[in-house]
Parts: sequence; C-alpha cells; structure tokens
Amino acid sequence: MIHFFPDEVSAESHSVCTKVSNRDVELVRKSLSVNVNQSSRDMHRQLKDDDAEFSLSTTKSLIEKAGFTSDKPRYAQMVRGPNTEARVLFCKNLVDSNDNMNDIIFTDESTIQLHNNKTTCYRLKDSRSHALPKPKHPLKVHIWAGISRRGPTKL
Repeated sequence: MIHFFPDEVSAESHSVCTKVSNRDVELVRKSLSVNVNQSSRDMHRQLKDDDAEFSLSTTKSLIEKAGFTSDKPRYAQMVRGPNTEARVLFCKNLVDSNDNMNDIIFTDESTIQLHNNKTTCYRLKDSRSHALPKPKHPLKVHIWAGISRRGPTKL
C-alpha cells in the first residue's frame, strides 16, 4: 500500500490521508471506462471484492481523484438507423431542389413525464456528458404541435 496524493497534492494540504494502492486507482479507471452508469456503491463493492479496505466516502474521493466526475446524462432521442438515413436523404433533396419550404409543416409530439428517476453517470472531468436514450412513447401525457413558415399551430 502507498499513500495516494493525486494531482501532486502534498500530505500537509490533504485533509485525510488514506491508504489506497495504484491498483485501486487503475481498477476505478478501468471499471468506469467500461460502465459509466454504475454507482459509487457499486464501485465500492468492486474495490472491497478486490480486498480494498476503505469507506464509501473514500471511494467517492478516489473516483474524483481518478479523473471522473458525475452528472446527469443528456437527453438523446432514440432514432433508428433507417430513419436517420431517410431524414438525411429528405434534407439533401430539399437543398438540391432549393426548396423554400412554403408548403411544409413540421410536426412533432412530446412526452411530459410526471416523475423523473434520477440517474448518475461518471465521466472524465474534461469530457462531454453521456447520452442516455429514452423510449419515444412511454405511457405518459403526450402533446402535439406543428410549425411552418406561416407560424406555429395550437398545442
């Protein structure tokens, strides 16, 4: 075991000196690189299974010192591959024909979710947030509207 002071933090400025091994740091980096959606408790269990003997709060600090931070994932609508290709082809056709879109109404529906389940993902500090796809039509309240060059429709 070695004293671990990440980012060249000295023992004097570090409030808690905890014994963790470089192997623990690498396990955290490897595990969170493979599965960013695991909780700090899951990570703590993995470390304990690997014979680490420190608290959950130390595990949380270790995750941060290993270069990861947690945040909520960005919303990303699921779009199937064939639908993506059809959308790109539609847009290319509009550009090629120099269409001014006077006769097009864009419509869409959205789901209002009555409660939100909190989800945490870990990511490297300088990287983008992870996307968490959601189903398009869960059983919740749906709204529908459209927009054209003439303005929006009513909800």
